[in-house]
Amino acid sequence: MVALVILALGIVGLMRAVSQGMAATAQIRDVTTATTLAQMKMEELASHIADLPAESRGDFGDEAPEFSWRAVAEETDIAGLKKITVFVFWQRGNRQQSVTLETCVSENMQVTPLEEMEDSRTVASDQ
Repeated sequence: MVALVILALGIVGLMRAVSQGMAATAQIRDVTTATTLAQMKMEELASHIADLPAESRGDFGDEAPEFSWRAVAEETDIAGLKKITVFVFWQRGNRQQSVTLETCVSENMQVTPLEEMEDSRTVASDQ
């Protein structure tokens, strides 16, 4: 009887550990996805710095339907330099989660989005 109680307690503890591990894995996956999406949005916005509105928002469409974004562009004390902040949001259970990235971009600097750079490398290697 005592052995059965000890076995039951061990199984309950093991189930709890597995459950917590799965929740931690899901959280890490979401943060990684949100950070990647924020980086992509940051590159896109930085490449259009001259036309950037003070605030914009949207979602990632079919690519990541559970995530949405908001961006804020602000002038800095340095002429021609803008600070861009990108927030990416998602829901986990009943709590809203978010990741925030910030950078400063010169209006005089030409920024090429990573996707365009990869496209140009593919074209160059095909020739």
